[in-house]
Amino acid sequence: MSNSLKLIGILFLSVLLLTNCKKENATVDKGQGEVTFAPAQTTNFEKDAEFNCDLPVSYARVVVDGMYYDLPVFYIDGELTTQAIKLDVGDYFLEEFILMNDNETPEIKDDDIVVMASVNEEGDFAPYVEMTLPYEFVVEGFIKVELYVEVMCYFPEFFEWYGFEFFTVYRTDIHEKFFYGDLCLEFPYEYEGSLYEDQSEGLQADVPAIFEIEVWRNEEMLFTFSNASFLGEDMPLKVTYADRVGVLDEYEFRLSTLVKKGGGFEYVYFYSWYFEDIADMSTGDDNVTDFVIGNCVYDELDLVLPPWIDLPD
Repeated sequence: MSNSLKLIGILFLSVLLLTNCKKENATVDKGQGEVTFAPAQTTNFEKDAEFNCDLPVSYARVVVDGMYYDLPVFYIDGELTTQAIKLDVGDYFLEEFILMNDNETPEIKDDDIVVMASVNEEGDFAPYVEMTLPYEFVVEGFIKVELYVEVMCYFPEFFEWYGFEFFTVYRTDIHEKFFYGDLCLEFPYEYEGSLYEDQSEGLQADVPAIFEIEVWRNEEMLFTFSNASFLGEDMPLKVTYADRVGVLDEYEFRLSTLVKKGGGFEYVYFYSWYFEDIADMSTGDDNVTDFVIGNCVYDELDLVLPPWIDLPD
């Protein structure tokens, strides 16, 4: 083989090796790391004041680089820790760490109670702790990290001392309201195939209304409560909402009832109750707001609405 051919062969192999190296490096994934948080309570601050430390912890509210996480908590060898979160490789700041009690209403966040929390470096509690926030940490690929976070009992009367805007919170009261309705059917057979046909008495001129109530606060929809699961029978629908004490909020309870519309059955809006903070709708002696759609009930009810007529759009 001539020297020229040997040189060409060496150059070709060199290019091939370099190309393979570049492809291999390009496919390396830096991956993610898992981070858990293990709160360690400090007892440096002693004050004759009420605190929430005796409440059980339901979850941890964590803020990392502006992202909010509500993490489940559990105990390992008696030590409290959180569920892990996956983060891309890089540097991060833990900005807030708050242990919360759900006030036995896990579906409602407005009434949750702060149990313990970390302290911001600008807060008045900062001299009493070794670790303040924001706290920088590093996530490496495929490595699980457990961060120990120092927390203090939450003293409601000293909420400003923690240094978080989050602690400008409101005390809330949970209120319950109960609703029961009747729906008058001029032609009961038209409701064949609907949920009303599954009721214990079947289709008749007066059936328990199947309805939903949306809870709105300050023009924002919060929750929807429905009695469809029990077909509106045997018991009223319980509606709960959280009232922030000391804050004037405007509420709307929006009633929609399942009726025949066109070729099917839909929830149609019928009525709204409006109030500020404390619901003041009529309930009678039974503490239940009774309503009827139509004129098939002759007892005195709290709300009488016109009959539903299925008209073309």
